[in-house]
Amino acid sequence: MPLCGLTKVVFLYMIFMLPLTKVMGQQYLAGRYTIKMNLNQVKGHPQKIYFWYDGFVKGEKTTYQDSATVKNNFVEFTGVINEPHEAYLSLKPRLAKTRVNEGDRLLFYLTPGLIKISAVDSLDTYTQTGGYFMEDYKAFKKIKSFYDHKIIALAVKAQQLDRQKDSVEYQQVTGQFNTTVDIYANDVCRNWAIQHPASPVSLLPLRWYGGSVINNPKGVDSVYNGLSADIKTLPSAVDLKRRVDNVMRSAIGNKAPLFTMPDTAGKLISLVSYRGKYVLLDFWASWCAPCRRENPNVIANFNTYRLHNFQVVSVSLDSKIGEKAWLKAIRTDGLGQWPNLSDLKGFNNAAALSYGVQAVPQNFLIDPDGKIIGKNLFGSELTKKLQEILITNK
Repeated sequence: MPLCGLTKVVFLYMIFMLPLTKVMGQQYLAGRYTIKMNLNQVKGHPQKIYFWYDGFVKGEKTTYQDSATVKNNFVEFTGVINEPHEAYLSLKPRLAKTRVNEGDRLLFYLTPGLIKISAVDSLDTYTQTGGYFMEDYKAFKKIKSFYDHKIIALAVKAQQLDRQKDSVEYQQVTGQFNTTVDIYANDVCRNWAIQHPASPVSLLPLRWYGGSVINNPKGVDSVYNGLSADIKTLPSAVDLKRRVDNVMRSAIGNKAPLFTMPDTAGKLISLVSYRGKYVLLDFWASWCAPCRRENPNVIANFNTYRLHNFQVVSVSLDSKIGEKAWLKAIRTDGLGQWPNLSDLKGFNNAAALSYGVQAVPQNFLIDPDGKIIGKNLFGSELTKKLQEILITNK
């Protein structure tokens, strides 16, 4: 089942100031930055540059974004960060209506201090001076680029063969794709983080190793525990550790974390109120195409087993700006037969955080005693599991 990851982060502007101090023993990890960009050699002489990065403030993921007018082929950005970030400089906004081509933006490592960037012809060809941990970042970026090209090429080929899913060639290509992704995440990224425990750059491959759905929380936790004390206390590392702990807490066999959340009418609904029933706790979002494709299957199973002590509780990861889209999707997809809950905080949804959910769709099957007995059951797998526990074994 494809997953919708953190591509729809709520745009919260981070308005905070931190003094440039020796945070966590190293002044290189947090403080004021200045980016000076030379566009003299860029074709077309752009008039505006956009800048953004994802970060964490008070435990919540935010997207900081800014823009500046180019003057005499130079542009400058200043601000304060609470840890190093992978950041973008682009000719187009983050969510531009037209596709952002590779040559229209560059990806770099943002750290405190003065960073000078000179672009050549297009933004993806540039030189940089200043900044910390540059050698680590360049080394990992080189490896990532190698695997990115392999993975993208295989994904494109598989898409071209999508209508021939029963063909030998399709099976071979999808097998190669899965193997390559697995090698990159479980070997390359894991080993890179282990070998660079004192570098904040290690958090990039470590998050890749973890993935949107942390299927190996103990493995990720082991690598995290090997990081230096300074790195483990960075906001993104703290978030990853929280996710890992919550995924382990919401593992099959454990008690389902309880929560209370408003429904579409603002009425507070508690998960504990469904104790005594089999509950499918379904995490989704209106903008998530795989979620919407799965909804008919959830409806079909609800209609089949609703008289057999089965209940569905949906939790949406829509944000406040997407509230109307959420309500419309409920009506369009016919989900009004069961409780639909959301605090409209996107991926900062309280229930999602407590279950370690960072991508949708995901679901948890909970028994009448409140124990998790199934996880991420989609399509025929959900039907098979419900048939087994509600009919066959009764």
